[in-house]
Amino acid sequence: MELKKYSPEIQGLIHEIKENRNARKRGYLKSCKQLLNFAKDTNDEELLGFVYFYLGRSYYYMPDRTKQAMKTIKKSMFYAQKTNDYAILARIYNILGIDASNRGLEELALEYYMLSRRYSVQSEDYELRFIVEYNMGYTYLEMGDLEESLRYFMKAYRLTKKNKSNFSYFVRYLICCVVGILYMHQKKEDRVEKVFHELELIERQYGEKIPDAFEEPLNFIFRINYYDMIGETEMSDEMQQAFLKQLSADSIPVDSISDLVRYCETLVVAGKLELADQYIHILKLIIESAEVPHVSLDFYRMMIAYAEKKQDEAAKACAINSYYAYSQKQVMERKKAFAFYSEMIETVEKIRLENIRLAKEARTDSLTKLPNRLEMMEVGEAWFERARDEGVSYGIEIFDIDKFKDYNDTFGHQIGDHCLEEIGKVLNSFIQDNIFAARYGGDEFLICYYDMTDQEIMKKAKALRDEFKRICIETGGKNICGISVSQGIRNTVPGQNNKMWDYMYSADSALYEVKKRKRGDILIIHKAFLSDASLADSVTTD
Repeated sequence: MELKKYSPEIQGLIHEIKENRNARKRGYLKSCKQLLNFAKDTNDEELLGFVYFYLGRSYYYMPDRTKQAMKTIKKSMFYAQKTNDYAILARIYNILGIDASNRGLEELALEYYMLSRRYSVQSEDYELRFIVEYNMGYTYLEMGDLEESLRYFMKAYRLTKKNKSNFSYFVRYLICCVVGILYMHQKKEDRVEKVFHELELIERQYGEKIPDAFEEPLNFIFRINYYDMIGETEMSDEMQQAFLKQLSADSIPVDSISDLVRYCETLVVAGKLELADQYIHILKLIIESAEVPHVSLDFYRMMIAYAEKKQDEAAKACAINSYYAYSQKQVMERKKAFAFYSEMIETVEKIRLENIRLAKEARTDSLTKLPNRLEMMEVGEAWFERARDEGVSYGIEIFDIDKFKDYNDTFGHQIGDHCLEEIGKVLNSFIQDNIFAARYGGDEFLICYYDMTDQEIMKKAKALRDEFKRICIETGGKNICGISVSQGIRNTVPGQNNKMWDYMYSADSALYEVKKRKRGDILIIHKAFLSDASLADSVTTD
């Protein structure tokens, strides 16, 4: 997105929305809606894609607004795809991956993450690269594959080391927390110690830049477990109380609920039921408002184990009923998620095909159906540079229709247009791997010849001239047969100081030399300027 085209006020809003990592902070939604109104008023499609994404992301981290988030993100997808905004597309697929993972659709989540990774590479969004790898690590963790999970977490960790943004320090901190927890499960205490010292180092060096990291559930969970591991009971208790206090005062983002459920489950397994009670009370309130059946299933599976530990048959029966109800919900959610995915892919494909059509239309002359001047310059320049690099010949022909003004003056512009259409049909069939043709403007056309000798070009030019002579146009009672063209061509191996415009100028000069001498003729020259010497070196049909 080109920020310079916006006023300082709009630039400030864009920066605020993009850089504010906590989408739940007060004022964030207000800023998003303010920017959305501006984007709508100005019909700025790229900005609409941007603001709809960040607005949808903000809704997503509010437990009771997940459905609204998906609708908003779908709007962002439409505009981002339409404007080829790969950076926003990468972020859309990343959050869709998070949502699919939260719903227990790990295979779909991985597919979304792969798409996000691809678009992040295309947009050179290196910051998102480590986020995607981190999220893929979490997905494998949900699938129970600890080794693959660790592999992705460590890959994300290495990517953060290459990035110097505050957010990279924040994500590196979270990676250390989750990796440390995994090492605890594997009883690798020496590695846990290394992780703890890495966290301390990050905190000393970048703590002021990433204050939000210390409020993350993962940080509390790791430190509580770490202090338990080394026998620092008092420190562990202090962290527990701080964690519970924060959970009571602040809402939990959707993608952190599963961490909290897993931690509560470890308390139940360890028989710390009184402590588990406090977390269960908080989790129940979150689970009831969150729209994530997969996490709810994990919660009620834990509640069944909790009731068994307490030998409370009534509570166990209640938890089993809730588990069954949420399992049915998850079946429906899976169907909805895959329906959403199918609908989204269909929409994306329609937009992609429409973009291709519009791009082709923008580069095609509407009358002759030939490539237009814009396409001609891009292809012509690319061929010219390749010919110069490879040391092969490059030819440019410019031709026009002899006495074309007479067609318009005598028979009317409709017949003139028909004449141009017929020329276009012949040229479109003339195009091949080493020959490119385009409408230059008016009744002038341009042909590029790649790595062809004068004799080969002359043969092609004569064949083209003969095809034009066979054209017959009905004018309402009288047929006009035989269109005459004059053809000027320059063909040589480009030198290091040559430009494509040099060749076009030479071909144009050759064309007017033909018109001066004998209309309907062909002249191939090899020099930039016409002179007695260059004409002596030329090739004609005579």
